[in-house]
Amino acid sequence: MRSKPGPQSAAEQHVREIRRQTRKQYGAQEKIRIVLEGLRGEYSIAELCRREGIAQSLYYKWSKEFLEAGKLVPVVGRTYPLHAVPEALRRFGEGHFIGKIAISISD
Repeated sequence: MRSKPGPQSAAEQHVREIRRQTRKQYGAQEKIRIVLEGLRGEYSIAELCRREGIAQSLYYKWSKEFLEAGKLVPVVGRTYPLHAVPEALRRFGEGHFIGKIAISISD
């Protein structure tokens, strides 16, 4: 059952203050490590975030910030036209790629 809205009790305020003071602060190197691990794709983003103790929204915020700042640059190894998807999947399965494989849906 939810308590009535209004002023918080002293205990609730104290608990909130403790949580605020003990919240983990991530440095730039830790953020980059986490984002790069997510980009590797070895684990799902949800699993990575659970393991690191962060919200998925925070991961995506960091990823966006790094991409916009130019600190992370996506590497596209090769772009395939839509009709060549089977070849792209074959090459991916054989491990013959560097970077990401992109599929172009426009001519």
